[in-house]
Amino acid sequence: MDSRRLFIGKLTGGIAGSLAVPAVSSGAGDRLRIGLIGAGERGRQLCHEAEACGAECVAVADVYRVRREQFAAGAPGRKAYSDCRRLLDDPTLDAVLIATPQHLHADHF
Repeated sequence: MDSRRLFIGKLTGGIAGSLAVPAVSSGAGDRLRIGLIGAGERGRQLCHEAEACGAECVAVADVYRVRREQFAAGAPGRKAYSDCRRLLDDPTLDAVLIATPQHLHADHF
């Protein structure tokens, strides 16, 4: 039986691998535009790993204003939302990373 940390590590590796492979419909210079729900320590780490694979984190949603604004200020033009539903309604996003406590994942998904 795998531990939760091992599972999350495998999942993160799978996400990074899938981000490294360009989508069929994207052009040569296109970057995957992602949003982040939950700008805590784990969310920031996941976003930085995705950016290392060529993705661009262009939006963040967090109920905690300080974290939301700090993360949004980390890149020019990054949108910040207090309600994750606004982020999910953004048609310019290709993918969303959910980095909230586990009991909230289903609601955000």
